[in-house]
Amino acid sequence: SHAGTDWPNWCPVSVASASDVLDPLGRPCYWNRRSEIWCEGAKLALGGGVDFAFLPADVRDRLRVQLTAPSYHIDQAGRTVVESKDDVKKRLGRSTDDLDALAMTTYMPVQSPEVAAQANPQEDEWIPASPYS
Repeated sequence: SHAGTDWPNWCPVSVASASDVLDPLGRPCYWNRRSEIWCEGAKLALGGGVDFAFLPADVRDRLRVQLTAPSYHIDQAGRTVVESKDDVKKRLGRSTDDLDALAMTTYMPVQSPEVAAQANPQEDEWIPASPYS
């Protein structure tokens, strides 16, 4: 654990918790944080914000397979629901650990300016939570 260290912007993330990303009408876009992280990460990658060119071909192939593994649907409230990791493992007999870890690197928590200032007192500027939505 790195809690209490000087690592910048380190925070624990519960993928089962509710997502804070809202649509223009103020409704939640995602069922949970896992759905948010996968979908927002995909938007970033599709927009050219992730470069896999430096990775070995076998790693790129493994990530590509894992990327297409989880299914998703839209629930009755209009939220995107990505298949749970446990359900993916049961269905495919393997995990998406590599891509889960990669997706977590793209996660930017939604924070109010006040919370961000407390978390990063040395920084004067508030950084928006989702620059690609």
